[in-house]
Amino acid sequence: MWQPWGTKHDVRLVFVHLPRTGGTSLTRDFFPKVFRPDQRFSVDNPLPGYQVGSVPQLQGLPPRVQKRLGLIVGHMPFGVADALTGAGPWHYVTLLRDPVERVVSEYHQVRTEPSHPAHVLVQNLSLIDYVRGNFGHAHNGMTRYLANEVYGATFSSSSAMLRHALANARRCLLIGFTQRLSEFVWALCAYFHWAVPPIGNHNSARPTNDYLDPATEASIRACNALDIELYETLRAAQAPVWAA
Repeated sequence: MWQPWGTKHDVRLVFVHLPRTGGTSLTRDFFPKVFRPDQRFSVDNPLPGYQVGSVPQLQGLPPRVQKRLGLIVGHMPFGVADALTGAGPWHYVTLLRDPVERVVSEYHQVRTEPSHPAHVLVQNLSLIDYVRGNFGHAHNGMTRYLANEVYGATFSSSSAMLRHALANARRCLLIGFTQRLSEFVWALCAYFHWAVPPIGNHNSARPTNDYLDPATEASIRACNALDIELYETLRAAQAPVWAA
């Protein structure tokens, strides 16, 4: 039987949440069972039971407050905890998802969430048009996030961006894969000596009966060549990947 809030004081974890990779199941179901509310910080996303703020607000917290933190989660630049002075070291972890599945899931999320800025526009777009139009993060979203390109980092070439994304990924203590989420949870629990709690699934935006025609799949693959290389390179090391 799992026991909540059993985390040791010296555990400091940064979950770099890449969009549509299954991270909501962790932030809502798993992490609250092993970190106390005063230990959790969510970047820019008001999650129940978390302190919430921007990256500058996080990095501007007094050292005594930083020292109390044990978990940082959110869509945020990789390396966000490097500037924290209150305590350390911080361990980075992340999840990757099959690039085709991730783009399809993103498309359906935008279509089904009225609060999304592109919701109305996407109602009139097919999946292939969404991808070809480069809406959202339909082109190499995971690589762009891990390389901090979405936060303003620039690169001389796409291959340079991929190399930077891989370098950041290899800084992670652990890399998991959405399709094997339970193994990722088990590995974290084993590493930090946590009892394994049950978690739910909050990442089911894609209809189970959705048919992906060959032309659409080919378009997704062509527009996500970097994500495919990133995913396959890291998956080749077996899942979950102990990167550090």
